[in-house]
Amino acid sequence: MGMSLTEVSPISKEEIHFIDRRLARIVLVARLSHQTPEFAQLWQRARETPDRYMKAAGSYMGEPLKKLSPMGKGALLASEGPLFHLYDHEARQEAEMALESMELRGKALNDKLNEQGVEVDYRTKLEKLVQPLGVPDLVDTMMIFDAKRWGLDRVLDDFGLVEGPFRIFLEGLFIEHMTGLGSAEAARELPSRIRNRMKKKVSPLGRHLKRYDLVGRLDLWVQNVVFGKTYEEIAAALQRDMLRVATDDSPFAWVRTQVRETSHLLGFKRRGRPRKGGVLRQWKLMAR
Repeated sequence: MGMSLTEVSPISKEEIHFIDRRLARIVLVARLSHQTPEFAQLWQRARETPDRYMKAAGSYMGEPLKKLSPMGKGALLASEGPLFHLYDHEARQEAEMALESMELRGKALNDKLNEQGVEVDYRTKLEKLVQPLGVPDLVDTMMIFDAKRWGLDRVLDDFGLVEGPFRIFLEGLFIEHMTGLGSAEAARELPSRIRNRMKKKVSPLGRHLKRYDLVGRLDLWVQNVVFGKTYEEIAAALQRDMLRVATDDSPFAWVRTQVRETSHLLGFKRRGRPRKGGVLRQWKLMAR
């Protein structure tokens, strides 16, 4: 008989809440940029100056990485820890040369951006845009969207194959987190049983995402906070459009609960009823 394996622990409520909070900000930014022209216009103004510089920055910063071998890439990723010394001399030398080149390129790029006041101006404009919305950490989410727009994500996409101790260590951490097994235990286990343990790990998240309807909740929240509609107005519109709500609560109570729970998820705080015209009214004034 084989050794008795520990049970895999399903993903916790705290981890699910962490994922919900991150997803909520991403979905909110996406919905606002597509549904609110004033928001999209002000965001575009904020990135006009960095647009001229950042589209070329990804290629410029990523150039030293393209010359690295798979072992050199592993050594580069491990350069801040003890795993770096497990790589051979050639891989370490590759990584050190790439780091030096990237440091020089980064300094040159930062000097240029500082000279033009790009970074400070860009972040200040984004903070001014989201300030009326009252959702913390939204600027960082928007900057991730912009980084993708500028192609900075391709630096990682084009990074290529990584080999050596760093990859082995990272794979071991992932397997242990997803299955509860150490590398040696996982190597002896059947692939089908590994998959079953991983399914058991993430099954609570899958069930949660199916029933939570994050997008629907955010749409109600946007109606209330951004467009300034009251709970009564939103509930009346739902009834008018014959959108049935699967709850014993009244439409008003249901809408109020959905919006308040979404506010809590986003970290948004407001006292009393929404301002007339909501946040959209302020964005209209800012966009003039």
